[in-house]
Amino acid sequence: MHQAAADFLERRGDSSLEALCRKAIHYSNGDLERAPEPAFRAARAAAELALSKGDEQTAVRLFE
Repeated sequence: MHQAAADFLERRGDSSLEALCRKAIHYSNGDLERAPEPAFRAARAAAELALSKGDEQTAVRLFE
């Protein structure tokens, strides 16, 4: 279920912080062996955007 949600969010292409965080979380709760590179890219994009907005806690949480 999480993998399907991450795939859907990937196709939508929403670049808001909320959408990127949701996508990263769905990837991390999905099948990481199936899509390790998209999962990493999603977490990194969300973390970088969070940092640019001064939200260090969210950025750290995404890389845990």
